Amino acid sequence: MEGAGTRPESDAVLRQENAAVLRCYLAAWSGPDVEAIGDTLHHEIDFELGFVAPGVPERITGKASVMTFMRAVPSTIGPMNFHEVSISTLEDPAELVAEYRGQTVALATDRPYENRYITRARVENGKIRRFAEFSNPLIFMDAFGSEAG
Repeated sequence: MEGAGTRPESDAVLRQENAAVLRCYLAAWSGPDVEAIGDTLHHEIDFELGFVAPGVPERITGKASVMTFMRAVPSTIGPMNFHEVSISTLEDPAELVAEYRGQTVALATDRPYENRYITRARVENGKIRRFAEFSNPLIFMDAFGSEAG
């Protein structure tokens, strides 16, 4: 049963729009285009990285802090080249789950960094409000070697 005031066609459009925001975020990492990444983020973003390697923050809040972190990433890895992207919305069309793979190189070690990701995101007013990404930290640590942390 649908909630009061919800129309199936507007719900479907919102799901597509929210998935498109997340796709834009992921596509911007292929540059990487950090400013384009920032364009997808809500000013009150809650950014979480699950299963992090030593030295990597688990949670960053607020767009300014997240952008400081994002601007540092291209000095450590090459373009992320996310592929095999699959995005699903949950019962609430603002809630999304994405599965994808990344293929890049750790710049400090020149080793390949190829990981699998699962992300839970929330999109509000066309911006990513919450982003919680999970990947295998052992793959990260192998690629970055003693440079991790």
